[in-house]
Amino acid sequence: MDELDRILGSEEGLEPSSGLTRRVMEAVEQDRSTPPPIPFPWMRLLPALLGALGIVVAFAVYLATGPPGPTPALDVAKWLDHPLAGPLGWAALSLIGSWVAVRLSMTLVAPTR
Repeated sequence: MDELDRILGSEEGLEPSSGLTRRVMEAVEQDRSTPPPIPFPWMRLLPALLGALGIVVAFAVYLATGPPGPTPALDVAKWLDHPLAGPLGWAALSLIGSWVAVRLSMTLVAPTR
């Protein structure tokens, strides 16, 4: 026990290794010089969230009230007889729809001036 008492009784001072203070200060300076994180654009996400919420609410109201009364029948056969119902019409419709989708997304994402 005398050996253990001697070891525990001796007071050796703890000193940091050479360069520890310098390395810590460099890390602090580097952390301070990093720019803050970019905030999430909640205002740009808000229209999509409101639209999704509106769809969920409309579907819940539809389920709660039951199916609607008789609806007018859509005569799809008349649409298919139209001259634009061929492949050229469908291609034009898909191009116009794609253009509208791109313009809408670019308008919503473009930064304000």
